Amino acid sequence: MPSFALNSCRVALALVALGLVSGGARSQVMIIGNDEKVGWTKEGAPVQGEPGHDTLSIVDMAKPDQLRMVATIPLANSIVGPPTNLAVVPGGAIALVANAVNAVPKDKGYQLVADDKVFVIDLQANPPKLIGTVTVGKKPSGMAIAPNGTFALVANRDDGTI
Repeated sequence: MPSFALNSCRVALALVALGLVSGGARSQVMIIGNDEKVGWTKEGAPVQGEPGHDTLSIVDMAKPDQLRMVATIPLANSIVGPPTNLAVVPGGAIALVANAVNAVPKDKGYQLVADDKVFVIDLQANPPKLIGTVTVGKKPSGMAIAPNGTFALVANRDDGTI
């Protein structure tokens, strides 16, 4: 099995998206996708690891000098694709997190295949939690939510659909 260089840095390298939520008395929240599947050999070549260990971290940034982790949710996500796999509803109540690809077994390792899931996160729950999953097109890789929060658009790269 290939060795992974700097395993402790995988979380930092797995930043999928960063969302800042703000509103009246609401604090700011940073949302980070932690892709635990991707690693590198000693030579720097990318290696796909075992799936099933990804998480979503939610950090309270109300006091920038005292960041506080408010939730870590087991959630499939990937660093593969553009960094637009996260959208937050105006007012900050709900976040959408797209998973563009999954790792599946192939030969003696893993390969990436397109996924079709968008996860709905309740940011007002204590602690924040996954409240639903929406099936969309293949490889959702970009999202936007209407300013009034009534609908979301998801761009699906492999299907060429919205």
